[in-house]
Amino acid sequence: TSLNVNSNHHSVYLRTNSTPNAFVDIGQSNPNWLSAVYWNNSATFIYNPTNTYSITVFPAGSNNLSINTRRSSTDFAFFNNNTKLGTNTTLNTLSFVSGNVFLASAGGSSFLSTRQIAFASIGSGFNDTEAGLLYTLVQAFQTTLSRQV
Repeated sequence: TSLNVNSNHHSVYLRTNSTPNAFVDIGQSNPNWLSAVYWNNSATFIYNPTNTYSITVFPAGSNNLSINTRRSSTDFAFFNNNTKLGTNTTLNTLSFVSGNVFLASAGGSSFLSTRQIAFASIGSGFNDTEAGLLYTLVQAFQTTLSRQV
């Protein structure tokens, strides 16, 4: 199944709290679609599909559920737990390319992450209510397993 370039998301639930340099917890190495959450010591960068469509927010720690979602050609948002931290309304004019999505890196040995990933998802875009529902469901699931953050 293919994702729609203007309706897609990825999420990642991390149990490790750190703000290191150059970690990508979920992403793709192809420069035409690097959809990744990337932390360094001063900011979090979210790209979709290239750094033309980026969101930059101050780090809030990494033990959380991060959701990167595009809902239309001009609606791209980033959620940290149940809070929308940033948006980008630049018109998306790019298309997806074939490629793999990687957990704990941007592909191969690029930006390897050593953080513990307890959940990840990829699919169609979420509106704000759906993003909140995903947070609630994932938090309940993690609590059931005694590994919530």
